[in-house]
Amino acid sequence: MSENREELVSGDAWSRVTIVLTNRQIVFLDRLSADIRARTGAIVKRTEIIRALVDHLAESDLDAASVRSESDLRRLLAAERETPVLAISSEE
Repeated sequence: MSENREELVSGDAWSRVTIVLTNRQIVFLDRLSADIRARTGAIVKRTEIIRALVDHLAESDLDAASVRSESDLRRLLAAERETPVLAISSEE
């Protein structure tokens, strides 16, 4: 099946975008994708994981309109799930 299978199913228009992620984030996405494949046999690509996360945030009741930075969004998400904020070094 094509990479765009979700768009074909949902009927949503889509655009190709470029985002910048840290190496740590890419490794996480790759490991998650590999773990999913190892456990279920399903191939879930990085882009599909990112789209699902964006959709989850969009469909949540979380009011993120007042955040002013990535750090603010991290705190808001952490407060929502009641866990500590992951400290990220700016040296990556």
